[in-house]
Amino acid sequence: MIAASVSAELFKLRKRPATLLIAAILAGIVLLFSYLVLYLVVRAAGAEMLGAGPDPEAVVEFLLPGSIAAALASNVSQTGGALALVLGALISGSEYSWRTAATIATQRPPRSAIMIGKIVAMVAAAAGLTIVGLAAVTVGAYTIALLEAGPYSPPAISDLLAAIGVGWLVLSVWGLVGLALGVVFRGPAIAIGVGLVYAFVLESAMVFVPVTVPGGAALRRATLGSNAAALAEMFPSADAFTGALPPGPAISPGAAIAVLAAYALASGAVAVALFQRASWPDRRGDRGRGRVQDRDTAPSSASSRICAK
Repeated sequence: MIAASVSAELFKLRKRPATLLIAAILAGIVLLFSYLVLYLVVRAAGAEMLGAGPDPEAVVEFLLPGSIAAALASNVSQTGGALALVLGALISGSEYSWRTAATIATQRPPRSAIMIGKIVAMVAAAAGLTIVGLAAVTVGAYTIALLEAGPYSPPAISDLLAAIGVGWLVLSVWGLVGLALGVVFRGPAIAIGVGLVYAFVLESAMVFVPVTVPGGAALRRATLGSNAAALAEMFPSADAFTGALPPGPAISPGAAIAVLAAYALASGAVAVALFQRASWPDRRGDRGRGRVQDRDTAPSSASSRICAK
């Protein structure tokens, strides 16, 4: 039954226009802002105008093909996470806005199998977004290499594979958080709003919490953004932009992976548990007095007639 649920969720994911839209937005942001605009600003401003900011030559080196692995991990941990969160909220929350959640809950697959299918579909979508990000970074890097007349040497295969794995993990975690929010708020709108507030407001605010403040280092070690950034910093040239940010707590790659895995497991568990316990008003219009029951727990018609007698 889980295989059937996964197949159905992947089919819906392919047919959903938002999937292609989010992939196009990710590719556009990476190409336009992470490469073209950044390159033009650095070359137009020069070292004098940038002042105490990042070294222009280090930034340009980061944009070349040799830093594709670092650029992929960096862009995924910053831009891609929010987009994956939106997609995850749509995968689970749209069932409530479409009013199909009660229908699928009464069909043959158990509720747990239905939600596991959504989780697998989100992980598969994260893999697809990672490939889209890799394609966008590659096109951007070789475009800058053409403008700079080289070098064109790609990164090591081991670094590239590690960056793809990091991107997949980070996007999967953000997507599963969005999926859990969609179940918690029973719809995509509030889930997306809450998720984006966390991603862009709370995460950004926590970056500037001094690590010397009691509990500040532990707080920053527990955030999604800090652990994703710790994985991105494993790659050469990934520190081209870190000079303007406050120093953060040292997070080892193993610890970062453990924290991200904990977020993923917790989000999946919350989504499955809440969907199993959810109830909906009866379709007969009794204003919430009845509740839709699962096929396995609903009384049969024969037993209902016996009870009525």
